[in-house]
Order: sequence, then structure tokens, then C-alpha cells
Amino acid sequence: MDFSGKTNKDYIWINTLTFRLKSGKEVTIDREWTQYSIEEDGSFGMTWRGCYFWDDEHNNCNNLAYLTEEDMTEIENAELVDIYVDEDADTDYEVTIDGWYR
Repeated sequence: MDFSGKTNKDYIWINTLTFRLKSGKEVTIDREWTQYSIEEDGSFGMTWRGCYFWDDEHNNCNNLAYLTEEDMTEIENAELVDIYVDEDADTDYEVTIDGWYR
């Protein structure tokens, strides 16, 4: 998945993202790999690869539920409801995501 957004730092410390699907179900996703670039004005582009669901059923390396093409389509059309920031981020760290697509 690819994302665009804005931050006030020179790093992206996003742990997971939670989306509300059109069905009303909320899903949290994580990934195996991240790449990003940040412009001087704080706008960024970020790519996640190896995306999987992070929940009570699929929260360990032995039981990862990788997103299928159908899942990706649902998330692409979903509402972003939470950005879980890594706990090691600076206390004044801010990040917003304004777009996502596969």
C-alpha cells in the first residue's frame, strides 16, 4: 500500500493503522517493510509492503493474515480511523495521512 500525508519531523513512526470498512467492521493493519520520503514542508510518501491484519486472532509471526487483493480494495475504500504512533516517537510528534491506495 502507498500513503501520502504530512508530519512535523524528519521521520515516520507509525506502528499500525486502523480502518473502518464500509460494512462498519474496523480492521488494524501492520506490515513487514516500510519505505518513505519526506519533503522540506513535511509532506511525505510512504510505502508499506507485506501488509497483514493485526488483531487478537492474527497477532503473531506464526499466524499472520496477509491482505488479499479483495482486502486491499476494501481498505482502499475505507475510512482511516486511527494512526497508532510508535511509543518511541518524540512527545510533540505529529503525523496525518490524507491518502492511501495500492
